[in-house]
Amino acid sequence: MESKENIRIMIIGDNQIFREGISRLLNHDVCIKVEAMVAKSPESLTKIKYYQPDFIVFNILSSDISALLLLTQILNDEPQINVLVIGFRLDSTFIKKLRALNIKGYIANDISGNHITRVIHAISQGKYFFDNRISNLNGAEKVYNNKNTDLPAESSLLSKREMEVLKLILDGYKSRQVATELSISIRTVQNHRAHIMKKLRVKNMLEMIKVVYKSNLLQ
Repeated sequence: MESKENIRIMIIGDNQIFREGISRLLNHDVCIKVEAMVAKSPESLTKIKYYQPDFIVFNILSSDISALLLLTQILNDEPQINVLVIGFRLDSTFIKKLRALNIKGYIANDISGNHITRVIHAISQGKYFFDNRISNLNGAEKVYNNKNTDLPAESSLLSKREMEVLKLILDGYKSRQVATELSISIRTVQNHRAHIMKKLRVKNMLEMIKVVYKSNLLQ
């Protein structure tokens, strides 16, 4: 059953052809209204606050850290927004990263326009959808309901600044160097470090390094 009210959508992607193509497909559905199309950049955060969409269609060409950081910040700032990712990667590791961010769905870029609109309506009704062509997995429901991931669910709550601090720490930066790099105080760095360790459920740096690299959090 489709949604009765208009679903206000923002399309985010670096490729203009993708943005315009998805917009044309979605505009055939009378229950969907495309509010804006923007590139993946800090500007998209401002546009989200301005347009206040119900739903974001987010295009990822690869599982790069910048895209995951942007998704993290979007959902930290606007957790009520439903997000559907359209991309190329279909491996289980990438899907687990999206699940940790509480993304509502992932589909490949080669599906039909009618299928995209059905997925959007399903997600708007509180459902989750992950493409069942994911390798080594039996289906979308199993991906989302799997409780045995290596990464604690609290990791999805890492703020953008905490992710920046974490990356510098793993690059070998000392607290004073992190403070200089990010133009913050050493005490602030120490507070971020404590919050990161609490969210990742680790007690020391060695455990933190093991958790981060085992879960591919920063890849």
